[in-house]
Formats: sequence, C-alpha cells, structure tokens
Amino acid sequence: MSIIVNKNSKIVVQGFTGSEGTFHAEQMISYGTNVVAGVTPGKGGQTHLGKPVFNTVSEAVAKANANTSIIFVPASFAADAIMEAAEAGVQTIIAITEGIPVSDMTRVSQYLQSKTCTLIGPNCPGIITPEEAKVGIMPGFVFKKGRIGLVSKSGTLTYEAADQIVKQGLGISTAVGIGGDPIIGTTTKDAIELFMNDDETDCIVMIGEIGGQLETDAAKWVAENGNKKPIVGFIAGETAPKGRTMGHAGAIVGGSEDTAEAKKKVMKECGIHVVDSPEIVEMTDSASAALKQKPNSSIAKGISMHKQGQCHGFVSAGNTGALLAASMFILGKLEGISRPTIATYYPSLEGFRLIIDAGANLEIKPDMALQFALMGQVYAKEIMGIEQPRVGLLNVGEEEGKGTELLKEIHEALKKIPSFIGNVEGRDILIPKADIFITDGYIGNVVLKLGESLPGILKILVGQRLQQSTGTPEMMSFVQQILSESLAPFDYERVGGLPFLGVNGTSVVGHGGSSPTAIKNMIKVAMDCVEHSINDKIIASIN
Repeated sequence: MSIIVNKNSKIVVQGFTGSEGTFHAEQMISYGTNVVAGVTPGKGGQTHLGKPVFNTVSEAVAKANANTSIIFVPASFAADAIMEAAEAGVQTIIAITEGIPVSDMTRVSQYLQSKTCTLIGPNCPGIITPEEAKVGIMPGFVFKKGRIGLVSKSGTLTYEAADQIVKQGLGISTAVGIGGDPIIGTTTKDAIELFMNDDETDCIVMIGEIGGQLETDAAKWVAENGNKKPIVGFIAGETAPKGRTMGHAGAIVGGSEDTAEAKKKVMKECGIHVVDSPEIVEMTDSASAALKQKPNSSIAKGISMHKQGQCHGFVSAGNTGALLAASMFILGKLEGISRPTIATYYPSLEGFRLIIDAGANLEIKPDMALQFALMGQVYAKEIMGIEQPRVGLLNVGEEEGKGTELLKEIHEALKKIPSFIGNVEGRDILIPKADIFITDGYIGNVVLKLGESLPGILKILVGQRLQQSTGTPEMMSFVQQILSESLAPFDYERVGGLPFLGVNGTSVVGHGGSSPTAIKNMIKVAMDCVEHSINDKIIASIN
C-alpha cells in the first residue's frame, strides 16, 4: 500500500524551470515518478522537460489533475508557495527548500490548521516509495522495494539506513524525510502512526537527532497505543555540546530530555531497540590521531573494508586530512606515484575544469607536479570528456621566466607533456585558458575556497540592492531566479566530491556541509572512477 506517495500520485513541481527544480525533476521523471506539470509564474503555456508549465498551482490542479506538490523555490517565497498549494487543494505538499524563516513557517502552520493537506518538510529530502514514486532529492538507486518503513530527520542518514537495510537483503516500503527545522509539517509520530496502519510495512526504522521532542513524543505514542510492529531507533548527535545548534536548525540541545541519552532511554523504555553510533573523527582531530586512536571510526573502517575488497570505493564528507592519511596508509600509493593529490572541479565559461593540488600537498616538487598533470589528464579525458586536456602552471605571470626557482623547475618538468601551454594566471581560470591548472595545495585550496564564497557574496549584494529597489515582486523574483541559475556552476553540490588521485583504490572526499544532493553526486564521482578504471589508466600514463 505504501504511505503518502505511490505510483498514483500526480506530481506538480513548484519552481519547475529553475536550476534546482529542473535538475531534480529530471531525476524524478527518470525514476518513473508521475510528474504531470510544473509551476513557474510568468512562464505559463510553455513546455519544460516534456511537461506543461502553469503560472499557478490551481491551474495545474484543474488542468493536469495534480494532487501532490514538491517545492523548489527560494526561501523567501517558500511559505507563500506552500500556502498556494494548500489553497489549490493539493493533498500532499513536500517542501524541499531550506532556510525558510521560522516566522514564515509559524504563519504557514497556522494557515494549514484549516486545511486537510499533508505537509512534509521543509528542509527535507522528500519521500520515496521504491519502484513507484520518488518525490524529492533522494538517490533512487539506494532504495529497493521491501517492507521496512523508514522515517528520519536527516536526509543523509536516511540514505545510509536504506543502504544498510538493502545490504541485509531487505527493502523499503516508504522512506519519509521529515526535515530538521524547528517547525515542520509531518512529525515522527505522524509517520510512525501511518506505518503502523500500513499493511505493507512489517517493521519501522526511526532515525532522530538531539534537540526537540519529536522522537520522545513518537516513543510515548507507541507505548500508549501498542507496539504492533518492531521499531528500531537511532539518535544522532550524542557527543554534541549542550545548548549548541548542530547541523539542522531544530537540533538544539536544551533541557535534560533533549539529549541523546535521554531520548534513547525513553525509546528503550517504550520497546524501541536503539543502535549506538561508532567512534567519530572530529574536524579538529589530527590525521595520525584519527587513525591510531579511533580505529572504529567510519573513515578507518570504511577504508579498511575497501582495502579488503568488500567495496569498490569509499566516500566521506568528514575530516579531509584523516581520509587522505587513511587512504595513503591503508590503501597505499599506486605503482610509480610519489604523492597522491586532490583534484578539484572549478567552474569556467566552458564548463568545469581541474585545479591540482587542492589541499593535499602544501609544497610540491617538479616530479610531483608532472605526475599531477598526467593523472589529471587521465581524469579529465575519462571522466570529464575532454579529449586533449591542456595543462597550465598557475604562476604570477605568463612569461616562462616568471616565478620562484621552484616554479621555473616545475615549468621545465611540465614541458615533457605535449599539451602543456606554459604559465597561466588566476584570471585565466574562469575563461578558461587551460583545462588543468597545476599548483601547490596551499594556493589551490585558497582558490577553491574563494570560488565557494562567490555565490553567497553575490547573493547578499544582489539581495541588498533588491531591498532598496522599488521594482515589483515579480521582477525581483525573476532577478533572483536568474542569479541562482547563473551561479549554479559554483555550487559544490553539483560536483559532490573530489577524488584522491594516486591512491591504490577509490577514495573521494566531500564538503563538510554536504547536502543529500552533494552526497549523491559524491557517490557518482566514485562510481565513475571505478567504471572507467581510472587507476589502471593512471599507472599506464605514468609508467
């Protein structure tokens, strides 16, 4: 039967023609989800991704029989989008948007009290009923059809739990990501009640976090109404400091009942089995300490499993230094490689290009630079589709004699590559003058972090100017949409993760604040490396 969404759900995408709406709608359609229409004000009458576009949700309901909405609009307009869908008679509203002000959600919550619709989110990954409907940003390939119901605040933990369930030979009836904001629609208790009454759900997995009362309320409801089905519980954030906001806006440890220990105690008392988390490598941990003192961390255990052949690759959004150290010491280096490196994608007017090194080696030697270039060429050709990647040396000027003595030596070493174009400057990265920019990890990381900051800074500047503007709301909305679409190439989520080139395996590191979309794309980077036999081709190019 499933809960909330299924193959009969008729989906309308609000924010359909924007970059996020387009990307995820494509994924949903490809999965087989019944997307019937999209909504973008001012673009009604057009066709996008083979689906009609309407100006309003009410039109989509009237003309396309839409009964479920998924929202990909900017935070400042999301509350109005939710209420518009409710007013139009949509039965299920799934708000993916993060960063909606609490004051706006308070207004939404009050408005929905007079409606009969179901709200999921905001700031959530959505819902998936495997092999029927994916309404959100979840990576569909992780989920297999089965009889385990899954409810979670965290998108990432939802995917992890689903993956482990599937690896045990089981499957998912429906996975519901309720979101981690202080004010949300469907709660943990609501989802568990639905699963309890679902004939096709035999067991329930409940994933919660520190902060708030959702998990406690759910556990007490189970105790009061009878535990008709087995429930497994997990609470993330056990080591978080009291009173500090962690990850989700709703994860604020307040009183004694908000802690992980308190929640686990209540859950156990109510008949819910709780699984404790392993050791955690903190961002402040040194690489050596992480390996020696925390052998049960996910990084150490995951890389070891990879070494033992239990998996084809390992991805992590954790401590970069610890992951690099584990990759080097456990996996080892490829034959002929003196030092592994981090290759990072960087946007340009012609699509993504590579900067090497991006933080693994603060100082490099000529032979290392040459190997970085050769490895980068293999990656650029096989993964990025650049047939003859041009190599440039990032320097203070274009002339051959520019830079330090070390840079001159590196320049001479790179001449062995036929496609080496010489020195390039920072201004040449965005054009781009080369396809692979060689530098040390210090400069490369500075350039990387500068690029990451540009979208946020530009959005602030444009937002400030819009606040001073006397333009219409439609005009301001249009400007924000154009800005978001223009800055999309700078969004780390589109890349997901960076590969460690030169290690004897597949190891990919992602941003510490990786979203579900970023995690998905991080996994794709690893899969591409494996499927294209990158390491074998690197060895061939070096030797």
